Amino acid sequence: MSRRPILVIFVGVPGSGKTTFASQIAEALHAVLLNSDSLRFSMWGSLPAIREHHTDAIERSYNNQLTFGALDYTAGQIIKSGNDVVYDCNANTREERRKMADVVSRFGGRGIVVRIQTPVDVAVQRLAGRDAADGQTNHSFESATAAVGHYSKQIEEPTTSEFIIQIDGRQDFELQYQSFTTQLDMIIEKID
Repeated sequence: MSRRPILVIFVGVPGSGKTTFASQIAEALHAVLLNSDSLRFSMWGSLPAIREHHTDAIERSYNNQLTFGALDYTAGQIIKSGNDVVYDCNANTREERRKMADVVSRFGGRGIVVRIQTPVDVAVQRLAGRDAADGQTNHSFESATAAVGHYSKQIEEPTTSEFIIQIDGRQDFELQYQSFTTQLDMIIEKID
């Protein structure tokens, strides 16, 4: 039985394992991976240029509209062609997730929310140990603690009206993948 194409959307703090899981699940699903940080980096060319163009709330909002407008358009076209998409970005508010799911539903797809659960101390350690790459910021322990705390406060937990898959950010990918596919199959069975 074939299923409708999906857009995998993430909820989780920096350092929770979203990017690692996103790249691995995209490969396993033969899905297209779209990364908001990489897109920003390609649009502005460097981390200093991104910072220069994201200096206040109005500029950040406008530039996020550009970034996510490009991601949404691209995702819609990919879904329309019958392929799955994995968004490697934060979708920590219900409104962000609703907008993303609405984009793909117009093209026959379905948004699936993956909630990566990782203890705060583990996320902080990962973030502080991360090398800066593809537009990601290199964090000290203090800035990692602040970033994880900031994003933790922004998270609006998924509701039962969203198609939710819970993933333990501490597990290795084989266990995460098994959990993902089991939960995805249960979601598809209920709604198709």
